[in-house]
Amino acid sequence: MKTILSASVVAMAMTMPVLATDIGLRSAYGVQDNPWSRPYIGLVGGVGSGDLTLSADDSFGNSISGSQTFGGLSGGIRLGYDHVVSENVLVGGRGELNLTNIASRNELSVGGTTIGTVEHNLDWLAVLGARIGMTDRNMLYYAHAGAAFGGVSSTIDGNDIPGLIDNPRLGYSVGIGAEYAIGEHATLVTEYSYTDFAKFDLYNEAGITVSDDLSFHRIVTGVNFRF
Repeated sequence: MKTILSASVVAMAMTMPVLATDIGLRSAYGVQDNPWSRPYIGLVGGVGSGDLTLSADDSFGNSISGSQTFGGLSGGIRLGYDHVVSENVLVGGRGELNLTNIASRNELSVGGTTIGTVEHNLDWLAVLGARIGMTDRNMLYYAHAGAAFGGVSSTIDGNDIPGLIDNPRLGYSVGIGAEYAIGEHATLVTEYSYTDFAKFDLYNEAGITVSDDLSFHRIVTGVNFRF
């Protein structure tokens, strides 16, 4: 009986790796047989929310400022390449381009009289960066960072404000995320990022400077197709 039991245990131990391979739940994918080391294209969409701080300064040292809530939706495409440098450590580079309606809306009043509704819109958002992560079975956990680019336009009652259309912005984006491999060529992704475009001068004439400072949080989900 002991001989039969021992033989059964050995047989089970030999077949477990094969079964694990079949269902895609190995403890760690190898460098050459994992779904991560390859280029990919992805589709993502999500929601963003943050603050837009407006400030005005004059040559006499006077200054006023105020903050507005900044939020909306975004959606876009990603291109990237990942490489597993050891059994579990992954590094990669990627770029993405999003269209957004992330915006702030506020009524502009002078002396108690409403002049109109001012809107500041983030029309598009692009990020070029890198990430580093750890794979665990079908999961990838990672941190990411990169340069962020955006175009902000301002309107009053839907009418463009001259000189404040598609102002290019430069900042940074950092965050964390996770991906789940649903097969060799597809992964589901959920990601958080914080983006900061820092202070930008909207107007600077006659000793008066009007600036804004835009930062926001964004949560996205999507799918990556690897090939």
